[in-house]
Amino acid sequence: MPHTEPTVNAVLAGILRPMFARATVAGEDTGSVIENPAHRLDVLISAPGRSPVSIETEFMPARTVEEDALSRLGKTAKRDSKTIEAAIA
Repeated sequence: MPHTEPTVNAVLAGILRPMFARATVAGEDTGSVIENPAHRLDVLISAPGRSPVSIETEFMPARTVEEDALSRLGKTAKRDSKTIEAAIA
């Protein structure tokens, strides 16, 4: 399996899924935001009655990962039309 960011995101989403029984954990193929549908989130965790959480990943040197994570805050997740209020880099 190649070590690309989308591959790592898919594996991370697969690891997180069993940890969140009532949530949906989506890799970047489904986690776009309404403000810019072409922009994909790396991993998005959505649960009923909760604000979604965005996870941003990047390979070293990861110079923009924190900035990218912060830029997700306040965006609306296309999956459930809720505002992202938490982001993890």
